[in-house]
Amino acid sequence: IAGAQAVLGRRWLPWLVVVTVASNVALTSRMLRPMWPDQVRVALGRLSPDAFLTRYSDRWVFWKEANRAVPPTGRVAVLEKIPHPYYIHRPFVLLSYLEQGLVDFRTVDTPDAVLAELDRLGATHVAVDVKGLDASADPFERRVTALWRETTARLGTPLLTAGGYALYRLPGGASRG
Repeated sequence: IAGAQAVLGRRWLPWLVVVTVASNVALTSRMLRPMWPDQVRVALGRLSPDAFLTRYSDRWVFWKEANRAVPPTGRVAVLEKIPHPYYIHRPFVLLSYLEQGLVDFRTVDTPDAVLAELDRLGATHVAVDVKGLDASADPFERRVTALWRETTARLGTPLLTAGGYALYRLPGGASRG
């Protein structure tokens, strides 16, 4: 502020702030415009939050069904870099290759080893971002997502697919859940 005031003077600084804020609002409103009418409807109580999330969040669509499919005593292993756990209502563990404290994918490198780790963690189900299984930004990510593809292929047909996500039941997981 001191630098802008020194360059523009005290008289023009408020105008610069107004133009900056107005420009940001204009830019942001163009990106969020499709949601605004529904956001107002939610705020006024004319649209339920569930209906809003169903329209705008693939994760909500998936987890709404997945939470029903996984029993309260079940545990979901999420194969994803970032789980966005906002909608997961069941106990879950994140098996991200970015965090090596829970499962170290440098040493857990076969589908059998992944399934053994899932069993050790008490997982009854596996949730996965299907598009994320094709991620290959670097060699390690490429190797781990290939491992996840092989592991989920062994689990057979998903119990549920919605919004680009899939939920699998683990063998023996039904008895644990």
